[in-house]
Amino acid sequence: MAVLTRPLSASEVQKAKPADKDYELFDGQGLTLFIRTTGKKIWRFRYKRPGSIVRTTITLGHYPAMSLASARTLHAEHLTLLVKGIAPKKQEQEKLNGNDWRWTVCLSMWQPNGLPGHQPSGRTMWRSPAVAERYYCPKWCEQSCSGAG
Repeated sequence: MAVLTRPLSASEVQKAKPADKDYELFDGQGLTLFIRTTGKKIWRFRYKRPGSIVRTTITLGHYPAMSLASARTLHAEHLTLLVKGIAPKKQEQEKLNGNDWRWTVCLSMWQPNGLPGHQPSGRTMWRSPAVAERYYCPKWCEQSCSGAG
């Protein structure tokens, strides 16, 4: 029998403090706020993949950049995908790996020059373009490519 969870309030999320170990606050239906010992608060969604018994966890965002309301909205979108039989993690990966020209432009501009305002070590880009694509390109493309296309 499933355990009923009382939804989190905005003040509970704000007042959550780090402890000796990492811990989670549950909002219900797989949405959790993961609190690290460092004080970082991360919104996560745990679900069973369609047609499988394997549980998967995806990160939705970080608090306070993503509020409780925003996390719940994104969570609801992911639940809708699950109802349709689509794994949210797989869809996000397909979206990142799609033929979006902005990613190509971003990566090609970073390799020779580095991105404006984002100067990780040179090894980051050359050893793992996926890291560059996931962490640096979204910020840069929002700033530089939003008006194009």
